Amino acid sequence: MAADLAARMPVKAPPPVAAVFSWTGFYIGGHVGYGWGRSRTDVGLPDALDCGGGASCESIAYDTNGAFGGAYIGYNWQVNSLVFGLDAEGGYLGAKATVFSTIATDHRFETTYGGYGAFTGRLGFAVDRVLFYGKGGLAVAQIRNEALDDFPNPDPEHIGRSDTTRFGWAVGGGMEYALTNNWIVRGEYLYMGFDNKRVFDLGDGSGGVPPATDPSPYTFRDHLHTARLGLAYKF
Repeated sequence: MAADLAARMPVKAPPPVAAVFSWTGFYIGGHVGYGWGRSRTDVGLPDALDCGGGASCESIAYDTNGAFGGAYIGYNWQVNSLVFGLDAEGGYLGAKATVFSTIATDHRFETTYGGYGAFTGRLGFAVDRVLFYGKGGLAVAQIRNEALDDFPNPDPEHIGRSDTTRFGWAVGGGMEYALTNNWIVRGEYLYMGFDNKRVFDLGDGSGGVPPATDPSPYTFRDHLHTARLGLAYKF
């Protein structure tokens, strides 16, 4: 009777389940990109840049732009599809511009960015190896602003100049894709707005020698948009 039973079919093992990528962990990388934004200088009375005694003086706004690059580090925590993270970056901004006033062609204005940093928190949504995220936090940059009268031989009484570290805020977002379990490519946009900076010239009759005599104010306002591509190694 046993000889008449049908042969048992072979049983195949179930296919292995593909492991879902985890975003939890520390990473370090580098990026390159381009920055563009606006700078504005408001020049006040009594007589800054030879504006005379009118009710107001001069306000000039102009574009700043240039390439930049740097490095970034951070850490992610993943809970189900949500990813929480801390991110820090730093590098050099090449954005700058030089323009001349329409009021008088010898009024020269200049903005030059230098080293920068951003310290942000991140919140994202992961779909396996793809991460969509937003971020926001603190920005800091070295910014040089200058307003000159009588260029190319500037009047020492009428110079508004600031070359300082400026703080502000940063907000943006982007997408990351895990090429492997360790290498992650990033595309990101980040806006940085900086606190206004106000300085004074030395004023009429000073001869360019402190103390100031009837000084005039200069207010510098700067912000920058950035777009970058990055590559990081996840540990």
